[in-house]
Amino acid sequence: MTLSDNVHRLTRHHLTLSTKKVTTVPPLLDQLAEAVHSNTRTRSGGRNERGLPINSDAIDLWKELDTQVRTAEANRTGTTRGHLTQILQRWKNLTDPHLTQITTNMVTQIENLLDPPPPRRPIRQPCPACDQEWTHDTAGDRKPALTANVYDPEGGVLPPTEWDIHCAECQAQWHPNDPAFKILIQLLTTTQEAVIR
Repeated sequence: MTLSDNVHRLTRHHLTLSTKKVTTVPPLLDQLAEAVHSNTRTRSGGRNERGLPINSDAIDLWKELDTQVRTAEANRTGTTRGHLTQILQRWKNLTDPHLTQITTNMVTQIENLLDPPPPRRPIRQPCPACDQEWTHDTAGDRKPALTANVYDPEGGVLPPTEWDIHCAECQAQWHPNDPAFKILIQLLTTTQEAVIR
């Protein structure tokens, strides 16, 4: 997507394809602002739970995005005047790869908060690249180093030959197009225990 496309999706009503039907949806920033006042809080794994009368994840994301945009605008112009939407509108006719990346990340982060993707599934086997089976998340909790995206866009389970696999410890990644991917899948699926539990 271009910077102009991203700004449009963030700040203007736009068309989207949902359940094979084209619909007009509010700007992503408006949807995020509305999510701030929802009475559910997104948990890891995409499930929602009753919580505060505000969505703290949405507030945290809004603050993070606002800071990123204002920092980029200050670096670009020396000023940060205006609402987040106004600043983004000033960017719509520019061709700046850094601003394009910022807005692309914004779109992705907002969409992931509003409609979380299915969780990655743990693979309880050592990583072929770093030989680590476990890693620690930001909270210090131990978790499997290898995870796989095992779901298709409709939520169905993909065959192992279509997974993408990632190691949180060494950041190695494998995709079906990688030459070593088939070997990795064979190694992971020929063990005595089930790969995914």
